[in-house]
Amino acid sequence: MGQWKTLNCEVNQVLKGINNSFLVNSNGNYILVDTGPKRSWKKIKSNIEELLGENKLSYLILTHTHFDHAENIAKIKKLHNPKIIVHKSEEEYLKHGNSPLPKGSNLVTGFIMDVFGKKFNQDTNMNQSTLTFLWMKSMT
Repeated sequence: MGQWKTLNCEVNQVLKGINNSFLVNSNGNYILVDTGPKRSWKKIKSNIEELLGENKLSYLILTHTHFDHAENIAKIKKLHNPKIIVHKSEEEYLKHGNSPLPKGSNLVTGFIMDVFGKKFNQDTNMNQSTLTFLWMKSMT
């Protein structure tokens, strides 16, 4: 895992590779950025627990709600109950678990998403949870 430090902040990479996720400690406020896909649950859970120790996860920031960034959101919410920060336009996707899937950049990935895409989108449904959304004005 990568680690970066500044005067008031420590950033730890908790998922590395195609899907990146980061745990930020800012003066004792722990912030998770993205949750990764379902297949990475054991790894991200283990890395987060190791870094958090007895501390609580305060916030979860989702850069966007595609499955490869948000598929573990329900598990994170159940385990840590953080406030969720996401762009307002993504709220309905999280509530209903129907985030649009990227079509890919070529015919092959477009075909894969058309045929198999629905299978990737089952674990983001937050309809049974109480969500707290803090809106971002724009994606950066």
